[in-house]
Amino acid sequence: MDRADYFSEMIEACVRERGMVIFGAVTLESRMNLFLAIHFCKNNGKEIELMETVFATRKYTFDNKRDTIQAIFLNNKNEYNIDGKTLCKDLQTISYERNIFAHYPLDNSDESIDSFKATGTFTFLKYENSKSFVRFDSDKIQALLQLMSHCSHQFGELINLRLKI
Repeated sequence: MDRADYFSEMIEACVRERGMVIFGAVTLESRMNLFLAIHFCKNNGKEIELMETVFATRKYTFDNKRDTIQAIFLNNKNEYNIDGKTLCKDLQTISYERNIFAHYPLDNSDESIDSFKATGTFTFLKYENSKSFVRFDSDKIQALLQLMSHCSHQFGELINLRLKI
C-alpha cells in the first residue's frame, strides 16, 4: 500500500472508532439522565418529563450530571451500594477522552500516518495555547469503550434498584 492508501485507511478507521466512542458516551449519558430523573422523582410518574425537560438538554452537560451524581452519592451513602467516588472519577475520565474524539482533529502528518501504519495509533491535535498531541492506540480505545460499558451497566443496576426490578 502507498501513503495515500494508509491515509485513507487511517481516516476510515478513525471515523469508525470516533463513532464507537460517541455511541458509547450517548448510551451512558442516557442512563445517567434516567438515573437522575428516577432519583429525584421517586417513581411518581414524572421521570420522563424531568429527563426530557431538564437532564437531556444541552444546558445540562455531561459534567454537570457527573457533579450532581457525585452529590447524590455523597448525600445518600446508605441508599446506593456503590463506590460513588470511583464511578464519578471514571465519568471524569470518560468525559475528557470522549471530548478528544468529538472535538480534536486527526493529525494527518507523515509521522501520524507512519504511527498508524506501524501500530494502529491515532494522533489527535490539541490546541491550548500551543499545539500538542494526544495518542490513542487500540488498547487505549478498547479500555475507554469497556469503561463506558461498565459505567452504563452500573447505572442500569442503580436504575433497577430504584425501580425495584
